[in-house]
Amino acid sequence: MRGFGFVPAAVAAIFFFLTSQGLATPPDESIPRYLKSIELCKENIAADERILHEYEAEMRRIIENDPAAAKRRVEIRILKKHYNEEIDGLRDKIVDYYKKIQELRQTGKGGRP
Repeated sequence: MRGFGFVPAAVAAIFFFLTSQGLATPPDESIPRYLKSIELCKENIAADERILHEYEAEMRRIIENDPAAAKRRVEIRILKKHYNEEIDGLRDKIVDYYKKIQELRQTGKGGRP
């Protein structure tokens, strides 16, 4: 019969072996996951750009100078600002994801796409 220290020592040895082999990367840090996130960001950017084009077309159609039209133009400007900020944030995320992919490839972790 082995001593009580055998099981924790075996678990520690397996853990250190997996860590040294690069197999113990967290599931949220893998190249395929980042690539999927990049594709999702690109789809969201495309959807936001379509919405922006619709708002721009609506803005061009509003030619009256009554208070309701002025209020709608202000609303559209606020919405366009929001969507532009959202697109910029998604582009920043894409850049971060590509940087993380490069880091994972340099360290040899994360698997291949």
